[in-house]
Amino acid sequence: LIVFSLLPTVLLLVTLEVSLYLAGIGKSVNRIPQFQLWGGHDRMVIDPYTGVRLKPHGLYGGEAFNSLGCRGKEFEKSAAIKVLCLGDSTVFGIGLDDHNDTFPTKLEKMLEEYRQNKGLSGDVEVLNGGVPSFCLYQCLQLYGHYLSKECKFDYIIATFGWNDTPGGAIDLKFVLKEPPLRNKVLARIHRFGSRFRLYDVIANHFRHEYHNLPKSRRKRANFQFEIYLRQLVDLAQRNGAKIVLMPVFVQASDTEMDDYNAITRNVAKELNVTFIESVQPAFDDKSNKVGWIDRCHYDANGHTVVAQQLVNEYFKKEF
Repeated sequence: LIVFSLLPTVLLLVTLEVSLYLAGIGKSVNRIPQFQLWGGHDRMVIDPYTGVRLKPHGLYGGEAFNSLGCRGKEFEKSAAIKVLCLGDSTVFGIGLDDHNDTFPTKLEKMLEEYRQNKGLSGDVEVLNGGVPSFCLYQCLQLYGHYLSKECKFDYIIATFGWNDTPGGAIDLKFVLKEPPLRNKVLARIHRFGSRFRLYDVIANHFRHEYHNLPKSRRKRANFQFEIYLRQLVDLAQRNGAKIVLMPVFVQASDTEMDDYNAITRNVAKELNVTFIESVQPAFDDKSNKVGWIDRCHYDANGHTVVAQQLVNEYFKKEF
């Protein structure tokens, strides 16, 4: 009897699913908190300051994180020059299985080569402090509570924006309140549901709502972003590091990050810290053959461009 009573509902759902498929409506979305989708169960640990963070010796692309919970080889704290790269998945290098393809590793090699050619002594170590889905607030906590206590960094390179939108703020609240590592059921439901057009249509609706919030909500997110950025600059300088700010690099005609890039540029100007302007034009230069893995993440050629511009525009002047 129960089975027969459910038949009309099942038929309605099947009809809707088929109709959406035939109409070409519905596509995959990722409104579930990003850590959950990124496979946090195997690569993340619960943390009181950041919600979750990378697990020391966790795996990505067949490679293990180092003992600090950062991507790449073990970090030599005794190096003469120590550089920290802070950011999200664009710094981490999502989509690149080999950490040698990421710009922090490329930067280390370029700086070593440049200093050797100039006859300068002392080795260089660059730590990849990028964490997928991290916003500026979480990186500020990661640096303040952990990485700054490991050693005295000489330089800090930072770029933020993609995860600092109002929708990203919602993810952050979820992560801090209920770290996704405890929500394996939620992840399974999402993976199952995302196979269906109807699920994606509903999820897309909520995604649209999050990313089309009133201007007052967006202004509040921008204001918080500026506050955290100023705090990061202040903390880095109090710890004796020179900080370099970079904009979010985007594909041509993508304007979503314009507000955040403008805030970063203005903060850098007001606080008299370096802001790297040359990377985006280099990305747009087709001769550099920068490819895109998705809307936010660039390929190994893009990471080479970032490292090269950091050397040319900043570090050659420093050394």
